[in-house]
Amino acid sequence: MDNKETPNTNKPPSGDKTPKAALNPMASNIELDSITQPQSAKSTDKEDIKHKEKDTKPRRGLSAKSAMLHTYKEDVQSLVKNRKISMVRAMAMQSDKKTLKDGDELITISSKEAEPKGGVSRMFLIISSILMLILGMSAIYIAYSAYQRQLVTQNATNKPMVADKSMIFTDYRINVDIADLSNRKVLSILNDAMLESNTTLGSVTQFAIKDTGRLLTQQELPIRFGLSLDDQFIRLMGRADRYMVGFHVADRNTPFILLTTTSSEHALATLLDWEKVGERELRPFFNSPGSRSLSRTPSNIKVENLNARVMRDDEGNIRFLYSFLDDNTILITNNINTLREVSQRYKIRKAALQQL
Repeated sequence: MDNKETPNTNKPPSGDKTPKAALNPMASNIELDSITQPQSAKSTDKEDIKHKEKDTKPRRGLSAKSAMLHTYKEDVQSLVKNRKISMVRAMAMQSDKKTLKDGDELITISSKEAEPKGGVSRMFLIISSILMLILGMSAIYIAYSAYQRQLVTQNATNKPMVADKSMIFTDYRINVDIADLSNRKVLSILNDAMLESNTTLGSVTQFAIKDTGRLLTQQELPIRFGLSLDDQFIRLMGRADRYMVGFHVADRNTPFILLTTTSSEHALATLLDWEKVGERELRPFFNSPGSRSLSRTPSNIKVENLNARVMRDDEGNIRFLYSFLDDNTILITNNINTLREVSQRYKIRKAALQQL
């Protein structure tokens, strides 16, 4: 037999001297410690698996560090080739420490991708918008309710009002316009203004009651208050401005009404008849504490040389009283302390006016 050399069919053609590794553009971009690993572009899946198993073991003459770098290079190449992603993307995924399991492979992903983008900020914006809407609606509702409840403008002063022609010295004045109110509502508004006031203990406050900006006259007062006083009583009232409606701060805020008349005899007769229903008609303003059941018989009492007619309830609480401070001045209230205070101020004011 002739000894002939068998031609090596595995050698590349002489005309093509370029290593196949150089055909892979990604491999040419990553060179770590002069280590190259030529890889056939047409290798089968089995060859890839064997090749990876071989590469996971450090070669002779290579340090463990070089082997780790080589594995990093191969992982990047595998991602570029098999996952069809860019080189920059693969490098970013490999550099991240967070991993997600996809089948049998561990694929690194960016920590920014693992978290929802803008989710927290969008949720915060939505919640803030809802809270602002609720607060806005609440503010509108509170303002509207306050406007409906308070038809009163309070102008308070700590100085006694001596310059005007009021019947007594007062510490405060509250302006109340009743133009849009029914007769039955007027007394309730006065009661609300009295209870909501911040006046000091022992003080006396005057209501300046106006109808469309004009001060209410004494003759108009019984009609606007819904009082069943007869026409003759109204005709015999004093000057149009000679009256006062207000309250005194004693153990509680106590309302009072000062009226004048030109005929004490007729006024007394009218009040004796009116006292049967007077407490009920003034109840929205007076709002006296205690039982609503009244005793059938009014009683007469004397307070500091003043005769007073008193209506009590079943528990003995004073619900309604009236007294003549002089022949022409009538005080209606429901508290003896208020009777004392108003009568004292009336005497001082009367004496001051006489010296003018």
